[in-house]
Amino acid sequence: MTELGDHTNDDVLIGLAEATELDSILKVMCAAFRMEYTAARPIYFSDPLLDANDKMVVRCADKIASCVTLVSGEVKVDKAIVATCGLAGVATAPGYQRRGFATQLIASSLEEAGRRGAHIALLTASQPAYYERRGWAVVGRNYLLQIDRSNLPLFNSKFRVRPMRLEDADRVDVLFQGRANYSLRCSRTALHWSGLISRLPQSVVVTDIFGDVAGYMLLQTKLGRVNLARAATPPAVHVLETVANCDEARHALVGWLARRVGPDEVHFEMAEPLMRRIGLLGLHNIDLQVSGGCLGYITNFPSMIAALSQNWNSLGSRSISLRCVFHDGRENTVGIRAEREKVLIVPQTSIPSDQPAVQASAHTWAQLATGYCSATDAIATGHLTVVNDELRKDLITMFPPRSPMLAPPDLF
Repeated sequence: MTELGDHTNDDVLIGLAEATELDSILKVMCAAFRMEYTAARPIYFSDPLLDANDKMVVRCADKIASCVTLVSGEVKVDKAIVATCGLAGVATAPGYQRRGFATQLIASSLEEAGRRGAHIALLTASQPAYYERRGWAVVGRNYLLQIDRSNLPLFNSKFRVRPMRLEDADRVDVLFQGRANYSLRCSRTALHWSGLISRLPQSVVVTDIFGDVAGYMLLQTKLGRVNLARAATPPAVHVLETVANCDEARHALVGWLARRVGPDEVHFEMAEPLMRRIGLLGLHNIDLQVSGGCLGYITNFPSMIAALSQNWNSLGSRSISLRCVFHDGRENTVGIRAEREKVLIVPQTSIPSDQPAVQASAHTWAQLATGYCSATDAIATGHLTVVNDELRKDLITMFPPRSPMLAPPDLF
């Protein structure tokens, strides 16, 4: 195993996993997340993206104590392509918890993400406060809408709903990439789609009267749990993503779901803009709550700014410095020189000392880059400092209001 972190003592090592450790990693995740190993194993090893090189572990006395999966990807922010690294399945075996292993593993994972070329690391968390204390910023929120199927509208539609098949990947990808006004849109490869369709076999597509795909719904059944201390949790239909190119397609999907044989309860879990597009937020007797957050951590500030500069060709001729202050006191400064509808990135060593500078914490820059907040909001709250009105106008142009799109289920 390749050593990436410091020893906490002679018996602890943090590094990339080996192929022979994949089963041990699964057992750690099952123990930490209270999953049934025999049920999880075939799903885990059938994943076409499974690769030991994408997993990091903490080994304590030659045993896997903690693990995490790294998922490289790209997201679109307007015209810019931002390289990301998703951190998934952060887990520590029960016997090794509360020793700081997960904290050390995440720190090493951020270093590795930077080495792999990621501009920003992303993860989803049900308890964001743990990560926020360590410099992560909330860059999106998922909402959970729980509704009884009997309360779903019984829409009628001429469109047809059928199971999603592997050969649908290209057509649903066109719909997925065509969504407008979202600052984070994952670029899925053919392998991503095949893995997603295979792992969620209950997913469906809707076709129009010409047979063309007009929408899709990614869903699975959440198994119920028996809890002796509280009421048992019944099974539920879990909708992870819904995309439709017109109201007729949306009505077909919702109407099909209302008539579908299966659990009575439906859980829609997605970002609020997508939830609103489904058209269900106006119904009575619904339970809408925050289910988790998508958090970001800047792993390479200069390269992230260089990527985002593709969106800033309307700045005119001017020079600006952007300063990023990390939670541990580190700083990065990037110079920008706009001229003739081009934006050039200036090395820190070449930035004139009198060049106007804009300063913010890494926490704020992560939110600005992903569109979770706009420059207008950040300036109003004092999280983004500007020295004159010209800079203020520039920043508002560079970081406009957007609708942040949470990472899809295949990213993590």
